Amino acid sequence: MKSLYIAFIYLSLFSNTVYATKWERIAGGRSGFGENDTIAISPHNPNMLYFTDADLLYQSKDGGEQWEQVETETVEGTINDIVINPQNTAIIYLTTVDDSTFTARVFKSEDNGISWIKKLESKSERIQLRINPYNTDIIYLFAYSFSASFFKSIDGGDNWESPTSSVFAPSFLAVDPQNPNTLYQSTTSTLFSGGPLADGLYKSIDQGQTWVLKTGLYSYPSYTKLPIAINPHHPNTLYVSEPYIYSYESPISARVRKSIDGGETWEVIHNIATDNIVIDPHNPEIVYLGARTGLYRSANGGKTWTELSVGVFSEPNIRALVINPHHPEILFVGVQDSGLYRVITDSDCVATYNSTQNVVDIPCLRIDNDSSVLDIELTGRESDLLFDVSGVQAR
Repeated sequence: MKSLYIAFIYLSLFSNTVYATKWERIAGGRSGFGENDTIAISPHNPNMLYFTDADLLYQSKDGGEQWEQVETETVEGTINDIVINPQNTAIIYLTTVDDSTFTARVFKSEDNGISWIKKLESKSERIQLRINPYNTDIIYLFAYSFSASFFKSIDGGDNWESPTSSVFAPSFLAVDPQNPNTLYQSTTSTLFSGGPLADGLYKSIDQGQTWVLKTGLYSYPSYTKLPIAINPHHPNTLYVSEPYIYSYESPISARVRKSIDGGETWEVIHNIATDNIVIDPHNPEIVYLGARTGLYRSANGGKTWTELSVGVFSEPNIRALVINPHHPEILFVGVQDSGLYRVITDSDCVATYNSTQNVVDIPCLRIDNDSSVLDIELTGRESDLLFDVSGVQAR
């Protein structure tokens, strides 16, 4: 118990949180950070960052300390996504949408954004692009207007084919990081699909030739973003969000669900409206949610959650979220109407349990001010350890 007394002394002097975080505003944009703005980070050079501000694109070469505008005069429409080639980071794709003409486009740069070439134009109001990580000439894309089309290119976007077409409205596209033949696509309901039950989460094991429904998803008819995240080490583990849910028959709150068997079965792990789900590439038990009410983190695959934005914002609306692939304790977070932030989290602040030696390592503690019970979160365990600390005094 001596180590606990030492921990309590430290706690009373320095900290009262499980996760220590530092928020630093590094960019603003014309409107703080817009609803459809986005962030991208180079997979090989984490100092290379991009973020959009409607029709403008900005680049930082020093991890967000300084920004310069990238020339996009030839890029038409509002930029809604930035996708960087994971093998050759000089190759960048922009997807854009023109709401006035319901036109979606794909632009490609092969020189770090100095010049841009249009690769696709489609009558669409929604578009998303993903790259095959093993063969980056293979690109997957969906475009949606009043009907949906799934496109595939095998030559880096020069030519496209549409192996499938359907009436569901695509929302989010994800590629299995270990088997890029396997794709997941979430779909939302529309005014033409008969109500708030969306078509659901679909899975393809043949690069989009055929799709199989794995679960139904609920959403408002007009809602368009149902994000998917895949565990990079165990790709049968995936997460999906249903940020807006309403049913006349049985109202359901917003929720995040998890599957550990490739979408066959699901469990609800949080009831919260989130537009972003990010998994730590080094420790996939650490999961982040960029929600309408703040930034949340789990260190045990979604069993428990801690809000990292408490005391930083009164009403944070997290619109974009990326993680530094080399230093995953660093996040870049876009907060609507506020700006782009660099968030440094304390990745070591999680208690662990050695079952062989029956020893608990407690680097950080949290005491509920309204309780006399010390709740210690243990990575990988079904329940926390509870200690009665009503009689403990720091000396």
